[in-house]
Amino acid sequence: MPETLPEGEGVVEDTVQSEETTETEDSETESGDDDDEETEDEDETLGGFIVKDEVEDDEATDNEVDPEENPVGSGSSGAKSAKKGKKAQKPKKDRKVKGKVKDAKPKLSLAELKKQGQRNIAAKKKYLRRLQRTWISSAKIEKTMELMREIVAREDGPKTIIFSQWTSLLDLLEVPISKEGWGYRRYDGSMSSRARNDAVEDFGDRRKDIKVMLVSLKAGNAGLNLTMASQVIILDPFWNPFIEEQAIDRAHRIGQQHTVEVHRILVEETVEDRIVELQEKKRALISQALDEKASQSIGRLGVQELAYLFGITANPNQAVVQGQRS
Repeated sequence: MPETLPEGEGVVEDTVQSEETTETEDSETESGDDDDEETEDEDETLGGFIVKDEVEDDEATDNEVDPEENPVGSGSSGAKSAKKGKKAQKPKKDRKVKGKVKDAKPKLSLAELKKQGQRNIAAKKKYLRRLQRTWISSAKIEKTMELMREIVAREDGPKTIIFSQWTSLLDLLEVPISKEGWGYRRYDGSMSSRARNDAVEDFGDRRKDIKVMLVSLKAGNAGLNLTMASQVIILDPFWNPFIEEQAIDRAHRIGQQHTVEVHRILVEETVEDRIVELQEKKRALISQALDEKASQSIGRLGVQELAYLFGITANPNQAVVQGQRS
């Protein structure tokens, strides 16, 4: 005979079974959702999760007014706040600040100003103004100015030609000459032919107040007639002594009515000492080779030295092979 169960026990089992069934259905539902998500992103590009931003939404968000920052009744409206927000969004480069240059040009160096000054007069004046502000004297310039003061103080007031192979040194010499108030002209390769002709005419009879001519050694060592000057100053020695002699001949030539004085400004214990020694060797070599009165001493000059002198060999000690006829 079957046992009779107490009342309520069968109900409990049914309830437990129903709860288990519900949990099973929920888990199946969740797994189905996961399957759907995996199906939607099969390519694994996360394309379904990307949300595009709208420009209007961003602007609306930026222009929104925080009620805590701008409470109603504080005297500011939402429209004014929106205008302020738009102004704040403008880039700083559009704002104009008083007293500041928007795009300042870089400051040019002295060498760059000099290069520009060779093309136009305005840049030349700017270069000279900068040179005057940064000018520093030297022993060579001080000695030259001392000599110039002595020449200018003479009764006859002779004119002076100053030669240098460095145009930058002539630039530096312009500063103290301008301060002394002496009239001068410049002659170098950077000037046009018309400007150089005008400088020579001003240094001549056209301008009596022009007493000094600053000449580049390479540009003015030939082709000029400057017999109106009787004083010549060589600021620095050149390795070829005959270039200097040609420069001196600009004043010491036919038509000169006065004694020509040549002054050389040298600095001891520098490279200029070696240049002077090289000049003396070249003069001695040329005088032995070409002087007709020194015919007896020509035999002392070997074949190698003569070949080097006339450019046949690059080394004075290199032997010269004479061709033999068969």
